[in-house]
Parts: sequence; structure tokens; C-alpha cells
Amino acid sequence: MAKRRNVSKIVVACAWVSCTFKSQSMEELSEHMSLHLKEHLGEGDAMEELEDYPCLWRGCEFLAMGSQSELIAHAHFHIFHSKLKYIGTQLLESHPELPSCTQDLHSNSLVPDVSEGFVCQWQHCDSSFNNPEWFYHHVDMHAHCTELQPLPDRQQALFCSWSDCDAFFKIKYRLREHLRSHTQERLVACPTCGCMFSSNTKFFDHIQRQAEPEDSLTCGHCDKAFANERLLRDHVRQH
Repeated sequence: MAKRRNVSKIVVACAWVSCTFKSQSMEELSEHMSLHLKEHLGEGDAMEELEDYPCLWRGCEFLAMGSQSELIAHAHFHIFHSKLKYIGTQLLESHPELPSCTQDLHSNSLVPDVSEGFVCQWQHCDSSFNNPEWFYHHVDMHAHCTELQPLPDRQQALFCSWSDCDAFFKIKYRLREHLRSHTQERLVACPTCGCMFSSNTKFFDHIQRQAEPEDSLTCGHCDKAFANERLLRDHVRQH
């Protein structure tokens, strides 16, 4: 499972219209994006009420229909997505034996629907965010501050307090990992096609699936061939 990387070692570039700004700081990049948005949308009394708000990120054709807040959350996700693609680039550079992604480049700048923004559903917390980076850090702090609670068998566990969830774990790492299933946080993205993944392993699987299959690694049920044994095992389990 991928762990959080040291953000100070990540260089992310802004791709808003003709901007060439780069930074190692996600805080600085978020402030930079906020300036673009203020210029694009206007500020205070200067804000125009429009029917739709176009995203000016290069390669993105998104229109926020009548909602400035939707465009703001969408634009900040571009910065986060660029960070994940940079992480993916680093991983591929450290594994030169891996093949290249051959999927459609058109989706490289597409980001998921964030029209609802980012709302924390931890018990007694109703915090909301328009920036995924700050939302994921906020939820991570809930896990960090969670204390062990007694179980009926006299053991102790860390309980997930997300809405309608009764999961519990022995160690905080597992709780943090579990919370990503609620927040849909992803840790790495393919720099070629832009697809996001919850772990390095799933990212590597994405790359390996595009490699030439080995004749010796063939499914005994359907004769489909795979590039490595793990992909074959995962496939056989589906049968």
C-alpha cells in the first residue's frame, strides 16, 4: 500500500491557461490557484452571476453549471491530480523495466465529479472543504486523534466514527487506510492517461496490464493470457 510521500519533494506545475508556475508546496499552489480563480470569477461585488463557469485548465473542457463553488472545488482538484501524476512519474522512473501506458491521452486532465464539494462525515464534525488536499489531511487528523476503546472481550480497538460505519481496527495505520474508502482519496495517478489509484500496487497493475502477455501465464478457465503471475491469480479468483 502506498504511503503519503514527502510533499516537499514533489514539484507540481500549474496548467491554468498559459501559466508556467511551479512549486514544491501544496499550500503555495493552492493559494496560487485561488488567485487564478479570483481573477477568473471576480471578487465581492465584481463577481458576475453566469449560467456556467468554464475551467481554464489546459486540456479540460469542464463547465460548472451555474455554480462558482463547483468550479472552485474542480480547479483545486486539478492541482491535487497533478501532484498524483508527478508521484506516478517518479514511480515509473524508479522502475524502468515497466512498459508505457498506451491509453487515451485525452483523459489526462479529466478529474472526477466534485460538485458536492468535500464534506467530512465523522461523528460530530460537519466541516466542508473546496480543496481535496485539505479535506484528506483533515480526515487523517481524525484518525490520528482517535483513541483506543474497550471491546467486549476486554481487548481494545480504534473505531471508525464515519457516518453509518461500525468498522474498528487494532492500529491507526489500518484506520487511516480504511478512511480512504469513505473519502475516495487516491495516492498516485498515471502521468499518461490520468487514471488515479489507491496504492502503488494498483498503479503498477494498470501499467502491467498493458504489457505483452506471457504465453506461459494463461488462465485455465478462459485461455486469457497475462503479463505476470499476480494479475493471473487475481483473474482466476473472479472465476
